[in-house]
Amino acid sequence: MTHLKFKRPYYANGFGKLADELFKGIENQIGSESTSQTPRVNISEDKDAFYLDFAAPGLNKEDFNIKVDKQMLTISAEAESTTETNFKRREFGYNKFSRSFELPISADQENISANYEAGILTVTVPKKPESKPRIISIN
Repeated sequence: MTHLKFKRPYYANGFGKLADELFKGIENQIGSESTSQTPRVNISEDKDAFYLDFAAPGLNKEDFNIKVDKQMLTISAEAESTTETNFKRREFGYNKFSRSFELPISADQENISANYEAGILTVTVPKKPESKPRIISIN
């Protein structure tokens, strides 16, 4: 499973990279509520399925949207901030995010399932029966 990522323009090396590092997280330090952070994801696979585990604490299962269009799986969430806290620095809290993954041909798109428990969203993408390894007997 491939996470889609845009390439940086050739001029983004050098100063662009330095600027990214210098200003990383500045929106959180100045207290912006409109920031969009992306949760980390672990992707694993066994003989039956692919598993995507998103670290997204503080959300409710109703906040998530999971969509499959052609070979693209998109997981997004949007939650309204209900806290009136005046943060000096805020390093977690996902108000909204969206991540897209290109599904392999072996994925069974009709039977994708999801579970949200203890701040972890687990999306299970089963494999099609014909793509699973099987033993062929010799007659």
